[in-house]
Amino acid sequence: MLVFPQCPSYGFTKRADYSVTIVERASGIRSVNRNWYYPLHVFVAVPFDNALEEDASRIQRFWHAIGGQSQSFLFKDWTDFTSALTPSTPITPIDQPVLEVAASSPEYQLIKLYTDDTFQFQQQRRIQKPKQGTIRVAEDGVELEEGVDYSIDYDTGIITPLTSIDGVITWGGEFYVPVMFETVPEFMVVSRSQSGGTIQQTGFSLRELRLPYPEFASS
Repeated sequence: MLVFPQCPSYGFTKRADYSVTIVERASGIRSVNRNWYYPLHVFVAVPFDNALEEDASRIQRFWHAIGGQSQSFLFKDWTDFTSALTPSTPITPIDQPVLEVAASSPEYQLIKLYTDDTFQFQQQRRIQKPKQGTIRVAEDGVELEEGVDYSIDYDTGIITPLTSIDGVITWGGEFYVPVMFETVPEFMVVSRSQSGGTIQQTGFSLRELRLPYPEFASS
């Protein structure tokens, strides 16, 4: 799958949508229903550089090449793209746990856990688009070798053992977010003439895609 091009002339704001329904009664008491366990992220482009013409052209070419909103692609969320606690923390093969896939299959799904400082609350995130060449896997803290001890499907984030594994499996590495254009990129011409002027991109947004999940064994 294609990866969204890096364009240093702008950044992105991000929000995580959990789809929560809030009903307020006549008494003022609120009842809350969380419709989704897993959130969907929305990324909104924020230009912050005056020299946008090169990046605007790059986005325009990418938009047409994939057929606009007809195709999905991968996006690197610079605020959260590794298994580590923060993007600047070194990656280790014991950063995160895995989920066992059900249906009598010896397979494991990569996940990332998010907890509060007191560890009272916990949120799982299924990592279905790991970045090839960055993934490290360990059994009971001992690092394994890809292609010898296990294989990994980079389209699903599922690990398949190639040897007998009886210990605790963990992993570390980088990952992408599967997205598509939520809005059409907008462009504007600033004082365009034969003597100068620039083409600038004024904004667009990307929305994370909900991918199919396999059935999982109860933990």
